[in-house]
Amino acid sequence: MLLRAVIVDDEERAREILRHFLGKYRELQVIGEGASGEEAILLAQRFYPDAIFLDVKMPGMDGMEAARVISEFPDPPSIIFTTAYEEHAVGAFEVEALDYLVKPYTVERINAAVERLLARKRLEEEQQRAAQNLINRLTQTVPRRLSFEVTGPKGEKSEVFINENAIIFAEARGRHARLVTDKSEYEVNINLGEVAKWLDPHQFFKTHRSYLVNIGEDC
Repeated sequence: MLLRAVIVDDEERAREILRHFLGKYRELQVIGEGASGEEAILLAQRFYPDAIFLDVKMPGMDGMEAARVISEFPDPPSIIFTTAYEEHAVGAFEVEALDYLVKPYTVERINAAVERLLARKRLEEEQQRAAQNLINRLTQTVPRRLSFEVTGPKGEKSEVFINENAIIFAEARGRHARLVTDKSEYEVNINLGEVAKWLDPHQFFKTHRSYLVNIGEDC
């Protein structure tokens, strides 16, 4: 796991010190630096970092104002404030900052902040994997419903929805195709080649140029 971070502080020396500390972590890569709240917003928009180490007191737009803007982004980075003033800690919690580092930095506090950042990222990845696993299970258990146009006995056109797993076979009928399910059959207004584009190629096997047969376990 490699986290991407940016440092924003109006003092070059402060950025240099923090860059030195963060450079000791293999899991962390500093990808950009800025010197104002406006630059913090631009860096967040340009690089989509995992974290921003953000000074509070800066000329123009300060770090707290910038954090309020960044926190409204669709997938905002974690904010770790860096400041010489402890009185801004309450404001940091208002924008749900991950941590609040008071200058001068200590190795212990930076370690704690980076560990907290890594822990949050691990939790996010675990949640994403769990969500994807759930989607995969639902995809496997819920049959796909396919939509086809059919023509009635009086020439009227309508739409039918057919569960893919319910199709036993499909047969070519010139410009049309006949779909036979476990309960009924339908003559749809597309040819067999077009039908094949809608069906799962791992589930339907072309036994003849005029037939597609469902070889799935549910059939």
